[in-house]
Amino acid sequence: MDSQSLGILFISLVFTSAALIGVLQYAEAKQREKKLKKDLEVAQAPLEGRHSKNHESTPNVKNNLTGTIVSEQHLPHAYRYQPRHNGTIKEIPKIKSKSEDDFIFLDTETSSLDNPHVIDIAIVDITGSVLLSSNVRYEGAISHQSQAVHGISTTNKSSLPLPTELEDDLIKLLKGKTVIAYNAKFDLKALKTTFTSPKMVSLINELDNNSICMMNTFHELFRPYKRKSLINACEHIGITRLPAHNATNDALMLHSLYIKLKPLFSQAENWMLGFEDIHLKSLNLPDGTQLSYWSSRDKQRQALYCPSSKMGSGKVAELSDELKLHLESYGEVSFIVSNNKGVPSIVMSALSHKEAQENRNFDAQQRHEEYINQLINAKLPTKGKLRLYLSLDCREANCKRIPPLKSTETYRPYLADGDVLTITGVKFTPSFNFKDVQFIDSTGQSCGHLLNINNNWTRVFGILMKGYTAEVHVVDTSKRLKVDVFFRPYSSDALKQDSKASH
Repeated sequence: MDSQSLGILFISLVFTSAALIGVLQYAEAKQREKKLKKDLEVAQAPLEGRHSKNHESTPNVKNNLTGTIVSEQHLPHAYRYQPRHNGTIKEIPKIKSKSEDDFIFLDTETSSLDNPHVIDIAIVDITGSVLLSSNVRYEGAISHQSQAVHGISTTNKSSLPLPTELEDDLIKLLKGKTVIAYNAKFDLKALKTTFTSPKMVSLINELDNNSICMMNTFHELFRPYKRKSLINACEHIGITRLPAHNATNDALMLHSLYIKLKPLFSQAENWMLGFEDIHLKSLNLPDGTQLSYWSSRDKQRQALYCPSSKMGSGKVAELSDELKLHLESYGEVSFIVSNNKGVPSIVMSALSHKEAQENRNFDAQQRHEEYINQLINAKLPTKGKLRLYLSLDCREANCKRIPPLKSTETYRPYLADGDVLTITGVKFTPSFNFKDVQFIDSTGQSCGHLLNINNNWTRVFGILMKGYTAEVHVVDTSKRLKVDVFFRPYSSDALKQDSKASH
């Protein structure tokens, strides 16, 4: 067999393997989905009351997280599920052990990433005062990549100070200080490349052991999936953004970042345990606010959102793998915002599986009683009609039509403006189901049943149960199906009721 044939055979095997893997993954996904649907089926029965306290759980029942459900389609898909933060804390103990009076906030803009020379430098003290702000003369070329970031094309100007002319000021400002930089490792590397006198080399070596990386600090606190830039970190916690990639502006934002995070440092070891990718800006909510819960279909990702979240905005945090496993021991869990001395957090309120089931049954019974009460107390409209929107589940009815309809027409009502539908024979029973009521067209055939119930249509069915029939006049089919509902008495009880109303 020649090399060309071997190549074709190899490619065929690769594609066959890929297809087989795809089929197996699809089968596993369908199996998980089937199991989830089975787990979520719960019985409904009346109860004596509703529980509200935390209790021990009972095993082997699927947990049900409470809160407004956020649709999965509203979430960004910029990343795939992967292992998260390892929980290592290094930078925060440094901050807690040092004197704040010695803190200096430093930022640099450089000529490149590989061999960085400082071309812009700024230093800010703990009060937010700018101690140094200067471009630095550099005779070499500035990389296109760096220019695209900070917009500086050259600093080779006689009016700008050489590195040697700044060294005395730097030694005076940095000697004995703790340097806080956003990416401390990179900024110190740039200083070493730029300032090469023996005094500066000695000072920078001291700063190597006496510096704090704010990027690592942010990662330890908020456990994001990816390292955040200074701009993104400030946005994450609600700091006003300055024009970025200017050493002075970045040093000022770095100082603001530290001041905003300062209340968290004392509680860092125990703050928001069990949560990842924490958005402090979204957590700025009143005490007692219940957060909305969302889960991906495969349960790999589970997140909390602000109650008013739209289109994936307002994300508060994601649940860690450990917390997700812990929640399986409960029947119902809700997540509540709590603030302790200015530090926001999330507390968990949980019920046992038994109590959660009792709560669901109790709520179902309450909803049913309210539904029955609405049916019994339904009143005729004073204007003689109700203007409503109609949403029909028409597929089954349209499939049974004679002659049959095209398959493409079975998913929408087979109606036109001016058509009249009728509803008759609605009787009251405690187990009344609105999906049993058919909308009949002029040929006597069903157009389907109501897809969803609301208070207005509950009122319609309640009136029909008092001895009326309804004529549903189709007003507009262009967007939503708009109808006028007229009522006609067909029983003696209805006629008597109409007579009393007229007098």
